[in-house]
Amino acid sequence: WSPPLAAEGAEKVDQELLVACKVEPLQTLGDGNCLVHAVALGAWGVHDRHWQCSTDDLRQMLYALLGNEEFVKTLLPRMQAEEKRQFAGCPQAITEPSAEATLRVEINEMRERARVSGQFLEKLHIFVLAQAMRRPIIVYHHDQDQPRGSEMAGIYIPDMWSAPTKLCGKPLALLYTCAANGNGHFTVCVGVEGGVRALPLTNHVDGSPLLLRFAPEAADEEGGWAAHVASFLDVVWSGGTSTDEELYEAEDAPMQPSPAATRGSFPFAYVSRSPAGPGLMLRSVQHLRDQFIERAREMSRELVPPSPPLPPYPAPPVMPESSAEQMKKAIEMSLKAPPVAPEDSADQIKKAIEMSLQAPP
Repeated sequence: WSPPLAAEGAEKVDQELLVACKVEPLQTLGDGNCLVHAVALGAWGVHDRHWQCSTDDLRQMLYALLGNEEFVKTLLPRMQAEEKRQFAGCPQAITEPSAEATLRVEINEMRERARVSGQFLEKLHIFVLAQAMRRPIIVYHHDQDQPRGSEMAGIYIPDMWSAPTKLCGKPLALLYTCAANGNGHFTVCVGVEGGVRALPLTNHVDGSPLLLRFAPEAADEEGGWAAHVASFLDVVWSGGTSTDEELYEAEDAPMQPSPAATRGSFPFAYVSRSPAGPGLMLRSVQHLRDQFIERAREMSRELVPPSPPLPPYPAPPVMPESSAEQMKKAIEMSLKAPPVAPEDSADQIKKAIEMSLQAPP
């Protein structure tokens, strides 16, 4: 991001902030679930596949919130304010937003779309996701054919929670692109590790502030935009109000009041005020697994001493055979012996003569 050269005060933007705003897009699946994929990638580093990881299905969270009557009652006036904000200052500007009955029909349609995987999600889903995540979402996009530059770009703040202190003030950055055939795609953008990280809150074309999507009507009053943003984000305005020491102050330090917006200044929201140290760089999962297994083996050897080797197992003694077994064995062997052929009478006479001749006188 860089401020438009034609915008007033563009030359006053701190170079440290411009470096901090450098982001890189991550490849995000375009299977019709790109919005929930992008949010899950930015928050947890995984695509939103609840059957493959430990994250909840974000579509189910959207479906549940849009079906909650208390949530819908609070959402209806926000949708009416958004209708007027979307076309403010344009020929299409309206003074009377849609009736609640009409908006309820739209909410039911958005709820059914959130239930079915692969169905395209819109800006209302982004706002509801911000409430479910309790984390701001900033969407960057520009379309010169749109009344106010884009139907998607803007700041989606989880401002429907009554206690801002229980929210995460680190915004997620999404990039919305639209093809010539009208198909849109959300891509998550992440900052480079090792330095301060911040996100611009203005349009990169004309330098105008990003719209506060579905914010209360008070945010549209004079000074309301800056006050509402500063209530939920760690905002700083460019123009020489920050130094190197302030940029790298401790991240867990109490948040200081943001300097007031001045003519020609640009607002930025910090994601991280301190550079990421080497301790945040996680090693590979495979290395951690191997290390865990080796450590478990060492602990098992320390806790359980090795047992002495067992003596060889003696051969079983030969039991003496009983008389019945011996008789049975003899009968079996006799049955297996070849039969003796009987001698005929001629052989018997010949054998008797030979024996008589050999007998002594």
